Amino acid sequence: MRITLFLAGIRLSVCGLENLPKNGCVVVANHSSYIDGPILGSVLPPRFCLVIKREANSIPVLGFFLRRIDHQFVERQQPRGAARDAQQMIQRLRRGEEVGIFAEGTFKAEPGLLPFKPGAFVGAIRSKVPVVPVAIQGTRGIWPAHTLLLRPGAIQVTVLPAISSELNGQSLRETSQIIAQQARESIAAVVKEPLV
Repeated sequence: MRITLFLAGIRLSVCGLENLPKNGCVVVANHSSYIDGPILGSVLPPRFCLVIKREANSIPVLGFFLRRIDHQFVERQQPRGAARDAQQMIQRLRRGEEVGIFAEGTFKAEPGLLPFKPGAFVGAIRSKVPVVPVAIQGTRGIWPAHTLLLRPGAIQVTVLPAISSELNGQSLRETSQIIAQQARESIAAVVKEPLV
């Protein structure tokens, strides 16, 4: 991935990797371009599993490679499939595996962070692992929505301090909402995009 970026005239820089806990976490990142997945996969240590929409599994070449590197596909349209996939993610976390998720679930062409879906945060709470926000800057302009061409430019990935997933006397739902809001606001402050 780094070679491809270099050949395309794209500079990638990463800071804050020391914020990744040594014993398990859920990474949640903002999503603004098709290139975000490969970028996140290339900067996180190899022990991380990315959670990817199931539709990507059917893309001929991409689906093959994603299956080979053991990323997890999730169902977004069918509630029963979504519940099954969420349980598989929790099992991975409880086995000590680490997971990366685009908490918005999708992206749009216009700047702004969409509301975060609860799955990543509920999974972190149930697995008793922290949430680590990751801010990705620059990808919206490098590979805009509705185009097939990469543009030269710079991408900055910032790994932010971990957020505890302890309940602290609150319900699972309340805690997941609080953590999601903290993660979303910390990412928005770095990427300088509004909350929508």
